[in-house]
Amino acid sequence: MNLDFLAALTKALNAYYAGTTDILGTNAYSVAYKGFIAADLSLGVKAGSPYYSKIAEQYSDEYKALLVKQGGSYVFDTKSNSYVFKPWLAEQNVATRTQLADIIKQGIKDGKPLGSKQSSTGTYSKGSIAYDINQAMDGKKSWASTVARTESANITNEARLTQLQNRGVQKVRVWDNEGPNSCTKCSEANRKEWTIDYAMEHMLEHPNCVRRFQAILTGVRITAKQDELLPYHQMLMKAEAGLLA
Repeated sequence: MNLDFLAALTKALNAYYAGTTDILGTNAYSVAYKGFIAADLSLGVKAGSPYYSKIAEQYSDEYKALLVKQGGSYVFDTKSNSYVFKPWLAEQNVATRTQLADIIKQGIKDGKPLGSKQSSTGTYSKGSIAYDINQAMDGKKSWASTVARTESANITNEARLTQLQNRGVQKVRVWDNEGPNSCTKCSEANRKEWTIDYAMEHMLEHPNCVRRFQAILTGVRITAKQDELLPYHQMLMKAEAGLLA
């Protein structure tokens, strides 16, 4: 086996793993910012951009550290009906390397060429080991998309619920309606009234879950008029558009 090819592949995999961690960490800042400011907007609480930036940055730093040091994050486990830590990113990294090692091993056995030279269109010649590897990595795109959506929803909900709890909110309304695509548990949860503590333990039901929460304002004082909140609505719009540094 060409050692340069293996070295390049290893370097690419390391970069892929590190890049995934960086992207998720950066995304955590944006969606946490969105969650914190959305919670305050729903209560009429006003705080400046530096405040939201500071708490979102702290959250994203802790989240990224978890990804880097332990290779995962806290996810909802349907078996235990609770949030548990799972090293899903580290496991995916090992699984990817194992899968590619198997492709290389089988390719050598079948006498396939490396195909390490890309064509002018950026692809590899069909029937080569490089082509098979490229196909395998393309298959990871669906997984990556699911991870991005699920982690974003989880972080947004955690930030929103944490901020509502900090502001004295005790109960929330659950919104979890995917129409005909809703699972039984999501349909049952939709429109239910939960305590903040219970909501924190059931932020999502499954990957790609669309569950979100709305504060129930019983006993919570609204402190600002709607027109006074316009700058903060604009900040939220920027956060949703991913325009905040």
